[in-house]
Amino acid sequence: MNIFFKIFAPLFLCLVLASPVSAHTSLLESNPQRDSTIEKMPKEIVLVFGEDLLTINDSMNNYFEVFDSTNAKMSLSEITLDGAKLSARVLNDQIKSGRYSISYRVVAGDGHVVKGNVKFTIGQKILNSAPPSVNLIESTPTAPVSKKAELLVNENFDNHNHGNFVTHHLEHILMVVIPLIIIMAWYFVRRKYTDS
Repeated sequence: MNIFFKIFAPLFLCLVLASPVSAHTSLLESNPQRDSTIEKMPKEIVLVFGEDLLTINDSMNNYFEVFDSTNAKMSLSEITLDGAKLSARVLNDQIKSGRYSISYRVVAGDGHVVKGNVKFTIGQKILNSAPPSVNLIESTPTAPVSKKAELLVNENFDNHNHGNFVTHHLEHILMVVIPLIIIMAWYFVRRKYTDS
């Protein structure tokens, strides 16, 4: 029982203290909201993250792009960063109804790159209880194009496309293995001197 506390208590303490450090930022809110249906495009796209984003040498390493239902990239003003908030104005004049996607890439305060997307729809919301209407028929032909655009965006901005498991989680593995090696070395050195 005494060996358990000598070996595993410090290891447990290392893991508990290291876990907040390994947490990456996430998207807290956006305008437009994820999976929402809105009547018209907002004048400004806003993404708010869980912590201040990192800038390196005043370069814009935090950015987003907006794609329409045909996967055409929309024109935006210069993206501004204010702590945890990224924003830009939409410059396109003619915005059609359909499925849109905001694809973002940001650098969290811990230096990790976080990628993702926010999908939303511009147009009238169709209720399940409503009888079929012209809106439902008009939206049918755009579904394959929208699916294709969705696949292209996901292919380019996949959160888990970083190689195999070990290369993706190498930092996390080292955070566990290095303290374990230190604790084991400390235990064996201490045991050697107490046995002598």
